[in-house]
Amino acid sequence: MISTCDPKIAYWDEDGKSFTVFNRKLLARKEIPKHFIHSNYSSFERSSRSYMFKRESVLGENGEIYHRYSHPYFIKDQPTLLQMIASRKRHSPHTQKKGAADIFHTYPAQPKNSVDNFDNNWKAYHDYVVGTLQHQVEQLSSRLSILQNQVEDLSSGPPVLLDSNAHLQQEDETMHKRLSSIISFDRDRDDTILSWEL
Repeated sequence: MISTCDPKIAYWDEDGKSFTVFNRKLLARKEIPKHFIHSNYSSFERSSRSYMFKRESVLGENGEIYHRYSHPYFIKDQPTLLQMIASRKRHSPHTQKKGAADIFHTYPAQPKNSVDNFDNNWKAYHDYVVGTLQHQVEQLSSRLSILQNQVEDLSSGPPVLLDSNAHLQQEDETMHKRLSSIISFDRDRDDTILSWEL
């Protein structure tokens, strides 16, 4: 699909290890229906995730957001690697027209390489998945550490805010006392005026 697609819609990146979708609407309208039973970009994204493709957003020159997809076994002009792309879950034959290898380009079925080569490719795929998960764990751990520091800062509170809060409480008590004395004075005055009138 990518190799035969209009380059204004989607195109292989220079290194051949990823491709970028420049126009999601046109991809959904013109290219996706050729390979799927739908024309929905969101479904295309879900399908690519189920086959372990990594998607990242790329900022274009004029501020547009493009989507870049990559997979360790989806490399330009290396169709033998496509046999290593497997879905995390099995799809019903009614959900798509073609197999996993045909999602992005139509290649003839490739014969299986030797068992040793298969084991090496599986190990590379396994290492890729584990590396991706480790990176995500490191990012989450870093975010957790930042959040913990922020919670500590907020719970101890900056001294300026704590002092300000204590000062406001004192002012509130002072104002409450003044208001009570004014009310008391007003009552006494009313009582005095009443007694003069009698």
